[in-house]
Amino acid sequence: MPHFRLACRYMISSVMLMFYEKDGCAKPQAWTSLLRLGLLTDDEAGVLRGLSPTEKTLYLSHWCGDVVTIGHALAMKKDNAPPNIIRSLRATLRNLRWHQARARDLIAMPVPFQYFHLLNFMVVINLVLWAYCMGCAMSAIYSLVFVAASLVFMGMFELASAFLDPFGTDEVDFRVGTWLTEWLRQCVELVERETTAQAEDRWIAALSKQSLLNPMSVDADLFKTCNFAD
Repeated sequence: MPHFRLACRYMISSVMLMFYEKDGCAKPQAWTSLLRLGLLTDDEAGVLRGLSPTEKTLYLSHWCGDVVTIGHALAMKKDNAPPNIIRSLRATLRNLRWHQARARDLIAMPVPFQYFHLLNFMVVINLVLWAYCMGCAMSAIYSLVFVAASLVFMGMFELASAFLDPFGTDEVDFRVGTWLTEWLRQCVELVERETTAQAEDRWIAALSKQSLLNPMSVDADLFKTCNFAD
């Protein structure tokens, strides 16, 4: 059914916009990519551009849920689809919203600001006490022990700071650009292989403006503007 295709299009757009806007706003290249792939129409992009990052994903999830509800009602009338399928579809949308909100919250404030400074203070005090105690010792080995212990402490602290934002370009960051490219390619293949192009009910305007998604247009360049590690 075309409703399945339209709902998948909104869901894919919601995920992509969340990562495009991880720094607060989507760059013009992001909107160009979404329009070029056929995931959004010009009218839909115009509505979303004026919204906040949270509102964009909320609108797309609402549109997706509305399409799913209408499509399921039509499927029950025409194809005798089981009525309880809508529960699993809505649960999927709720899970998507929950994961998006959790990822956005973790990126925005992974550690409370006060705890971060408290941890810095504890590390500095610990190193100062070690330096005084080992400096008062009569053996030169304590100096080597202090240097080694300082390197371990500061190295762990830097590693923890790098892990706070796993969506950057550091060596320890996730290869999100590669993962999203593979995920998008698989979504396009599944959607285009299992749906047909038919327009019905009040989604007829959106359905009539759809164009086929081109799997060949999905490449790693789509997410270069997000500053992800490749």
